Amino acid sequence: MVNTGNSIRSTLVMKMAIACLMVSCLPAPSSADRLFEARQEFAAGIEPDSVAIGDLDGDGVADLAVANVDYYEYDLTIHKGRGDGTFVPVLSLPTDYQPYSIKILDLNDDHINDLAYLCGYSVAVRLGNGDGSFGQAMDFLVTTDSDSMTPCDVNGDGRADLAVVHRDQRRVGILLGLGDGTFEGEVTFDIDAGSGSVAVGDLDGDGHEDLVMADINGDAVSILFGRGNGFFDDVSSQATGYEPVDVDVGDLNGVLTKLGFADA
Repeated sequence: MVNTGNSIRSTLVMKMAIACLMVSCLPAPSSADRLFEARQEFAAGIEPDSVAIGDLDGDGVADLAVANVDYYEYDLTIHKGRGDGTFVPVLSLPTDYQPYSIKILDLNDDHINDLAYLCGYSVAVRLGNGDGSFGQAMDFLVTTDSDSMTPCDVNGDGRADLAVVHRDQRRVGILLGLGDGTFEGEVTFDIDAGSGSVAVGDLDGDGHEDLVMADINGDAVSILFGRGNGFFDDVSSQATGYEPVDVDVGDLNGVLTKLGFADA
């Protein structure tokens, strides 16, 4: 059941949802006012689908991890940062299935970054060795395949959890982290929407993490308000523009957490 009304939370969400990617509406800056240098391109694998940024070898320089989803030659590629904004490919990691939604984060509290990514009917984890290499993949089963995942801490224990969107089932799955690079079994929650993107943030100021999903079929974002114990209230919905495909959460004005969503 979708709750579209109800008091303070609805008012908060209405205020938050005003941040709707307006960059394309701004006039192009003159050459003297440009905020970025010319684009640079670096070779990856075949059909790169997602990328994550983080220091993977402990040198204090940001590296890249790329998930490549070509039907025949899927893999992960690691690109070492040179510290000058350029990268060089140094490692290819095989995967069992096409990898999606790769993330770089410390999953076992050893202050070394690890990799997590969606792979078939599982979340795959490779623990980092601190030198740019990784251990064997560990798989944690989910109910069905997915292409969107985000790190979170929905039970407030300081350990990294993972939220996985199952678009076809209209559910979001939560894997609670145990702090050693492993996870409890997935628990799913109905979202009554075919969502394809998920983001996390405290949307109602209660100190608990909430989940926001872009509902491309319903022209809305679906919101699960967290209770701080790994569980959520019934899903709420907020209308957006036409077919939102991505959503993110951030503080855009120093007052309230805002939602930003990209329409198709």
